[in-house]
Amino acid sequence: MKIDINGKAPGMDEIAGERQRLGAELERIVSDARLRQAGAVFEGSIEGLVVADDQANIVSVNSAFTQIT
Repeated sequence: MKIDINGKAPGMDEIAGERQRLGAELERIVSDARLRQAGAVFEGSIEGLVVADDQANIVSVNSAFTQIT
């Protein structure tokens, strides 16, 4: 293996950049999966659920909530 004058093998910066990009992509995929799971639990609940913002404005309700109101 050839080493440049800085002691790095050629392409190490590119490999590190790709590793960082793949790590960010994996984090996004896991986050999306968790969000889909939370949405399924929210919609699948038999309990009426309401999501409100910090001003107490209703942001979302699930289908069980609409059935009981």
